[in-house]
Order: sequence, then C-alpha cells, then structure tokens
Amino acid sequence: MNNQLYRERFISAVDKSDEWRCSSENDFEPNPPRNTKVSHYLDVVHRFVDWWPANSAIRTQCALVHFRLWEALQAAGLPSIITIGDVAWDGDEPEFGTSYESLAKEWRGEHAGTSVKTDLHVWLTLPDGETIIDITVLPYFMRTLPADFDWKKRIHVADAMNCPHPIEHMPMLIGITFLFQSDAVEMPFTTV
Repeated sequence: MNNQLYRERFISAVDKSDEWRCSSENDFEPNPPRNTKVSHYLDVVHRFVDWWPANSAIRTQCALVHFRLWEALQAAGLPSIITIGDVAWDGDEPEFGTSYESLAKEWRGEHAGTSVKTDLHVWLTLPDGETIIDITVLPYFMRTLPADFDWKKRIHVADAMNCPHPIEHMPMLIGITFLFQSDAVEMPFTTV
C-alpha cells in the first residue's frame, strides 16, 4: 500500500468522524511534537507489551489493547489517533467486511442490547497521518500463537509506504468516542 492512498483514506476517516460527530478535537493532533521519532513511540510500545500478558486472546482484543496503548502513549506525551476500519492481508479481501453502513448502525445504537456486533479492526495512527502502530494484527493473522510467542517481534509499525508486511490498513473512522458510545466492542473503559 502506498502512503498517499493511506493518507487519503485517513483524511476521509477524519472527515467522516467529524460528519458523524464521533470524534473530538482531542482525537486528532495534526502537528506531532518536534523531535518526536518513531523510536520514542517504540520505547513506550515495548514497555507496554512487557506489561500486557501475551496470550491468544490478544488476537481478538484490538480495541482494548490499542485503547490501553493509546493511554500509555498519551501519558508519555506522545500523541496518537485511535483508528477504526478494516485490514487485508497480501491483497486479499478486507478481513472483517467493515462498512460505513455497519459502523453507522453501531453509532446509532441499533445493536444496543443485542448480541450483534460489527466486525472491525482498531489500530493507532501517528499524527503524521501515515505511520501505523498495530500490535494485534500479526497475532490475528497467525491464527494460533506458539507457546514461545514473542510479542515484541510481532509489532507492526510502519509508514504506509514502507510496510514490512503485506498488510493493508483501511481507516474509516478515528477517535475513542466511537468506541465509548457504540456497542462495537466490549471494553472496560477505566483509565490506568
């Protein structure tokens, strides 16, 4: 995937989130702090994965894991943007079949009180609008985790132009507000 396409999709996700009023001004900081490098983010990410238990459940906890990582980055003064959408592996069809129609139903609460959940994927985008941090996507596509699973070797951090894996992220919405106010994910929303 090229970074121009990701950036265009990301800007569309920002616009759609504004249109739906499911983001806040705190969700998107277009200007990252000066002298902030990806290595600063990776320091926090590595400390985070040392703390978070690596088990097979992480495959399906993208929203919770990335929300907690977002909190850790915020606490370290490193802004990032919760990004909601879909993902594809090696040119395949999108994994979750996420659509704006299904996200809109979640946003309007049409699934409230039911067992219906919209399939979606959550990751972080850095303020440059091009760099992705996704620490659950590789375990997800592995399907089963080996006993000697080393999460630090499975962290997906890339700018969309130089992606080290054949993964295509497709942003559709941004911000934690969607996660808080929809039933798309079950999360204990208490801050650390």
